[in-house]
Amino acid sequence: MLNGCFLAIPLPEDQVSLFVQMCNELKLLKPAVRFQKADSPHLTLLYFGQLREDKYAKILDKMPLVIDGIEPFELEIKGTDFFGSDTYPRVVWLGVNPNDELGKLQIAIREHVGAYSAKKDERPFHAHLTIARIESAKKFLQIKKEFTQIANNFQFKFTADRIRVYLADTVAGIRQIPAADFLMQN
Repeated sequence: MLNGCFLAIPLPEDQVSLFVQMCNELKLLKPAVRFQKADSPHLTLLYFGQLREDKYAKILDKMPLVIDGIEPFELEIKGTDFFGSDTYPRVVWLGVNPNDELGKLQIAIREHVGAYSAKKDERPFHAHLTIARIESAKKFLQIKKEFTQIANNFQFKFTADRIRVYLADTVAGIRQIPAADFLMQN
């Protein structure tokens, strides 16, 4: 049994340094959050949860169907928002401007491998790049304005050219282990 598995678009190496710079500036605020791992910022496409090895193998087998006809495309990272409520935010993230290619990719994922997800999420897909999970809403709300101002200064574009499969090893305490890349073709 695999303890966790998800599909994501990884941030390219040249943009990871921007993400790290942003997180380092935000850490100076002592914001009572758990930051996204600096070595693996990503745009989650689908979370599967726990999987048996045979289902994981089927997902890997179907990934070429997912990316068939999807060419590399540009994503624009812009703006900060939160999951949760105004008084109890849980996750802070950078927004991703929606585009047709990302929409086509999301449809292909749901069509070809969506059935393997443990949680059937009926909410619309909301593209985002997680900055951090908020550990103390009360403490975070005290610096929310400054946090948002700093994060909003980090806007950038990049070319999404792959889907990465990530695994989790809960025994070792590692949640985001890159397992396989599937490259989009021109």
